[in-house]
Amino acid sequence: MAVRLLGRENAWNSQIVSLAYSMFPQHPRHALWRETAGRWIASSFARAPDLARTDLVDGRPLRDWLTAPNLFDDFTLENHHRVHPDYMACTYLLSSQVPLYTWGGHTPPAALHLNVQAINTSLKRLALPDGAWIYPNGQDWGLRRNLDWFEYHTAQAVLYRDAQSATLQRACLATMKRMAARTPRGSIYVAAETRLASDDAMALELPAHAYALMAQLGEGPDPVAESQLLTQLAGRHVFEAGKFAVLRTPHSIATFSWGAQVMGQVLPLRTDQLLSPEPRGLVGYVGLAGSGREVPVAREISIAPLPDALGVTGVLTRAGGAVEQRFGFLALPDDRTIYVDVVRLTGAARPTLLDLGTLGVLNDTQWPSHTGTRTLVHDTGTRTFAAADATRDLPVEFHSRWFNLDGLGIVVLDASGGQRYVPAPTSAAGRLEQRFHLNAIPPASLAAATPATPAAHGVFVFYPNQTPVQTRSHAVRCVLRSPPGATLVELVLEDGTAVTFDLAHLRLNLTPAPAPRP
Repeated sequence: MAVRLLGRENAWNSQIVSLAYSMFPQHPRHALWRETAGRWIASSFARAPDLARTDLVDGRPLRDWLTAPNLFDDFTLENHHRVHPDYMACTYLLSSQVPLYTWGGHTPPAALHLNVQAINTSLKRLALPDGAWIYPNGQDWGLRRNLDWFEYHTAQAVLYRDAQSATLQRACLATMKRMAARTPRGSIYVAAETRLASDDAMALELPAHAYALMAQLGEGPDPVAESQLLTQLAGRHVFEAGKFAVLRTPHSIATFSWGAQVMGQVLPLRTDQLLSPEPRGLVGYVGLAGSGREVPVAREISIAPLPDALGVTGVLTRAGGAVEQRFGFLALPDDRTIYVDVVRLTGAARPTLLDLGTLGVLNDTQWPSHTGTRTLVHDTGTRTFAAADATRDLPVEFHSRWFNLDGLGIVVLDASGGQRYVPAPTSAAGRLEQRFHLNAIPPASLAAATPATPAAHGVFVFYPNQTPVQTRSHAVRCVLRSPPGATLVELVLEDGTAVTFDLAHLRLNLTPAPAPRP
C-alpha cells in the first residue's frame, strides 16, 4: 500500500490554525479556521480503512475529512525511507492542542484522538527502559532524545489514563535530570548529542507542553512498576505492513526488519543501552568496486509460524545483484537469539568488502548511564575500548570461539573470517557508535571467491545478560552439526535445544530441549 507521508507535517500545520481559532473568537474567519484545523488534524494519522468510515467525527463522516492515508494498517508509518518511531510519536503535536481549545472555551476536536492510542500500542512495543525507543529500521536522528519523548508519554498518560506510559514518562524525566546535571549552568545536551540548533529551544517548549496538559488535567494514573511494564510488553509482535518484527522478554529485545531497511539486532533491556540501531545490523556490509552505497534488498522472506519465538528466513540481493545472502534469524522467549547466513557470488564480479555479522556498539563519553568504555572479553583475554580514544585507536582483529561484550554473550559456531572491532566512530548522528564485525572476510579470500562455493558463512548465538564465565561455558556445549557453509544449518544449543535452518527452502525447525529426568 502506498501512503502519503505527510502525517507529521499535517499535525504541525494544524497547530497555528487551532491557535488562531482559540485566540480570536470574534474574527470573521473564526468558523473557517475551525474547519481548516479540523481537516489538517483528521488527516494527520489516517489509515486506508479510515477513508471508508462513515461514523461522525466533528460533525461529518470521517471519510469526508480525508483524501489519502499516511499510516500503515498496523499503525506504523514510514518517513526518511524507514519505519520511524520518531514520526509515529508526532501525535504529541495533536495532544498539545487540547489546552489551546479548552483555555479558549471551546471543545477540542474529536479528530485530535484519531488512531493516537493505537499508535501508542505499537510504539510501546519498541519502548526501552529509559523511555526512549529501539529502532528496528535504524535511526538517522540522534538517540539521546528522552526530553522529546517526555511530552509524548505525558500526553498518553494524562489524556488516556495509560499507566504504562506514566512509567515511561517518569523514566524520561529521571534521565532528563541526569542529563541536566552534567552541565548545571548550560544546555541539557552536551556537544555532538544533537543535530538541530532548535533542540535547545525544544528543551523548553516540549516540557512546557507537558506541564500545560498536567496543569489542566492532572498527572494521570499511578505508574506501574518498571518490572511489571517490561513483563506486560513481552511477547512476539509482527508488523506485517511495516515489514519488521519484535520479540521482547522482560530482559531483552530482538528485532528484524525486511522492508526499506534490512537489519537485525538483539540487546539486553537495561538503562545503559549497549547497542546502537546499526543500519546493517547482523546482515553486515558488502562492497563492490565502482559502486556507491550498497543497500540490501529482501528478495524473499518467510516468517516461521512459531507462537512464542520469532523466526525469519530470507534471501537478500546485495551489491546490485552481484551477491546473494541467505540468512536465518531466530529469537527465543528465553532471551537467546541465533543468526546464520551464507553468502554467494552470482557471477564474475567479486566484492571488495564483506564485513558481516555486524553490531553497532554505543560508547558515548558523557551519557549518564554509561562509563565511556566497552569491555570485550574473549577466549584469550580482555580488551577495553575507551570512548575518549575512539578517534585514535586502530581496528583490532580477533579469532575467538566466544565473546562477552558488557553482558552480551556471543558464541561463534562458524565464521569464515575473523572478528574485527573498529573503534573509529561511524557517521551516526548524536552518538558515538563503533562497529564490531563478527565475520570479517580477509582480502585474500575475497580475491579468490567464485560462485562455486560460498564466499562467506557464519553461525552466531547471542546471550543477553550473561557473564563471561557463562558465555565460555555455553561455547563449549553448543554444537554445530552441519558442515560450515551448508545451506542446511543444524545446531544444538547448550541445553539440548535443536535448531535447523533450511536456507535453501526458507524454513526453520525448533526442537525444545528434552525435559530433565525426574
